[in-house]
Amino acid sequence: MKLSEYNPVYEELMFLFIKFGEEKWHLEDLEKGNVRFNPANTFIEQEKKTGEKGIGDKQEASMVFPLTKYYFQDPDTDEWLPALEASSTTLTPNYLANTPIFCLYIIRGDSLEVINEEEDCYHVKVVISEEDKVLLYEDFPTYEHALLIDATSFVRRFTEKMQEKNMEFANAIVRYDDYSKHNHERFKSYKNKHGIGPLFWKNQDFKQQKEYRFVLDDQITDVSVHDVGDFSDYCSHITREQLFDEGFNFWINKKIPERD
Repeated sequence: MKLSEYNPVYEELMFLFIKFGEEKWHLEDLEKGNVRFNPANTFIEQEKKTGEKGIGDKQEASMVFPLTKYYFQDPDTDEWLPALEASSTTLTPNYLANTPIFCLYIIRGDSLEVINEEEDCYHVKVVISEEDKVLLYEDFPTYEHALLIDATSFVRRFTEKMQEKNMEFANAIVRYDDYSKHNHERFKSYKNKHGIGPLFWKNQDFKQQKEYRFVLDDQITDVSVHDVGDFSDYCSHITREQLFDEGFNFWINKKIPERD
């Protein structure tokens, strides 16, 4: 049974971050505290270059307005005229394209299966659906290594270090949507988060990536690295094959932490 079925609150709680990588040393460098941010434009150009979605996303950091049909009625005959279609529009402001982002895969209650229960805790296993495994292989074919990170500890550490540096940032779970349809909440978000709302929305084609993002209030045109201090005390290395085939077990206290 999924952990979220024991209590709906577990559905929203963050338990683990996973960072997938091509080379183990990339993740070892991250473990030492070197967080690499890429400008959003990196992912736009990736799809344009390869023609493939996955790492690349040409709608990254964009305001996407879907195809719209307009209907007109003849005022004299009340006859409806043929619909006029306005093609979908994608707007990518330069400031969003140059905004630095760092992405992680997030594990919440709907990805945890309870395999044992004791008085004060649950023994749980990370479970990724077979469909998502296939899609993740397609999105990141060469990303064979994974770093498991305690989510709460990392967010706390990142926040403390950025505050010490007086660096403004935003962090949140990415929301996925059908970009072929209008969504008032998504359009409203384009005006929120100090103008960076589009960075926290992606097309539903990418929902298997379950992203959690950190976005810096900065402008860059290439990779930038920020030192948040060594956090090897609350992370663990595993291969993607081990994660997908065997899962990863850990214990969760039944006492649900209070929300801020």
